[in-house]
Amino acid sequence: MRIIILTLLVLFWGCSSNSQFENYKHKDFREIKLPEEIGNVKFEYSGLTIFENNLILLPQYPFSSENDSIGYLFSIPLQQIKNYLEKNEYFIPIEVDSIKLNLEELQQFNSSGSGLEAIEIDKKGNVYLSIESYSLKKDFAEAYFLQGKFSEDRKSIKFDKNSLIQIPSVNHLPNLSYESLIKYGNDILFIYEANGKNISKKHIAYKWNLEQQKFSEILFEPIEYRITDVAKESDSTFFALNYFWPGELELLKPSSDSLRFHKNESNASCFKESVERIVKFKVTNKAINIDYSFEPINLKISNEVITNWEGLAYHKELGYFVISDTYPRTILGIIPNNK
Repeated sequence: MRIIILTLLVLFWGCSSNSQFENYKHKDFREIKLPEEIGNVKFEYSGLTIFENNLILLPQYPFSSENDSIGYLFSIPLQQIKNYLEKNEYFIPIEVDSIKLNLEELQQFNSSGSGLEAIEIDKKGNVYLSIESYSLKKDFAEAYFLQGKFSEDRKSIKFDKNSLIQIPSVNHLPNLSYESLIKYGNDILFIYEANGKNISKKHIAYKWNLEQQKFSEILFEPIEYRITDVAKESDSTFFALNYFWPGELELLKPSSDSLRFHKNESNASCFKESVERIVKFKVTNKAINIDYSFEPINLKISNEVITNWEGLAYHKELGYFVISDTYPRTILGIIPNNK
């Protein structure tokens, strides 16, 4: 998760394009107002998922202090969200439940620059986390995989410190690691945050087989900018948050945007704009590829302020849930599925 201390004006520069998706379809964004204490920017929300008809909110920093081993996730029943949206009373905060996190002997990840980055929960209540650990001495982030289990009453999650394992890194870039994971069958897929053509010599994702207890590689089609979270649609497709802040131009070194521009066309002038969108990928046993038939969903809710979207969840009936971290503030919202 980026530590950005500037609120930027978005500058719109003219760019010619031959892409069939030059003008993204704008969905009707609707904010779900959180209670003040839950919407505090100190949590720096980093992920979303859906479990047993509840929307789960993952804070990067779920603890009160660096020495704590007990923290909290937050949960909102989907039926409650439906009722909230039908009432049209967006000035009233929605009710939020808490879920206790037990991370005993894992306090080393509870510090600035480190923290919880992505979450997946299967139907049996098994919980999978990716954790970022950043050290100024190394000047790059390491990522770890951790497994846990919901209690029978679904009020707490206990993590197994013995399941902690380091995820191989695709790149060694400052403060970038794995902000996305997703479960397919017996595999957990880990998607590195930056997968552009100009910064990766090897375009792959890693997967961890839960039965064989080992990593393997899978081809991953390059996509520019950052992938900050993913959400499963089916057994062969998932959606992803694709985000670019112009202040990261030198870090990410973006190439031509294959989803927005003709593949042989330079779009250097357009790197003065932010990119805030949902894209789609297809998964096979051999590769993960961009689904070019899916029209990217533009997430820009303001022409003046860039929003750092960090969490994504998908519900077939309701639509796309998104959450920002601290910039410009904590924002939880939904883009209704109008199919």
